[in-house]
Amino acid sequence: MEPLKPEVMVREVEGLAGDLRALTRPFDQQIRTVLTPLEWRAVKKVYLTGDGDSYHASCAAEMAFEAIADVACEPMSAQRFLDYGAAWMRPTAPHQTLVVATSASGGTKRVVQAIERAKEHGALTIALTGNPNGAVTQMADRTIVVELPHGDSHLPGQPAGDAVDRDSVGRNAQHLSSRRSERLAPRTCCARRRCGCHH
Repeated sequence: MEPLKPEVMVREVEGLAGDLRALTRPFDQQIRTVLTPLEWRAVKKVYLTGDGDSYHASCAAEMAFEAIADVACEPMSAQRFLDYGAAWMRPTAPHQTLVVATSASGGTKRVVQAIERAKEHGALTIALTGNPNGAVTQMADRTIVVELPHGDSHLPGQPAGDAVDRDSVGRNAQHLSSRRSERLAPRTCCARRRCGCHH
């Protein structure tokens, strides 16, 4: 693998704010239509999975699902999901469990396998990827394609792609919240009260 050049990282950091401004509206529009309103409202548990930076983006979005959408959320690496997570999913009705699997390249083997395993256990799956023709796109029920900034200059692990991943996953939580609020009574501010509130 070619060593990372410092000037590439500096360019990525300097362009990050502009990238997020440019990319937020397009993937927000995709998120609003990736599931129907009924599908969004049916979700009771969310699993976020990926490998490497995609897994860490999932960890960063966990509290968005729990605090904003008031839905239980479990981020797991793809391998842990394969070994443990999928076997413990017990959806009792269609679309109660949502699995969001992130792979910027669209071809991460374990992420593809995680989507396949989730579907075997009755979960609805969304692939979040930068590659519309990747294997995750073919495997998942639905797909959100996020064009990664800077074209070929972007490499996995650089700030712009990581921030886009985090923002994309977090926006799923925000949209889930708006759909659930159509049918839920006022909720506590935090599903697990990690914020320290006493509502």
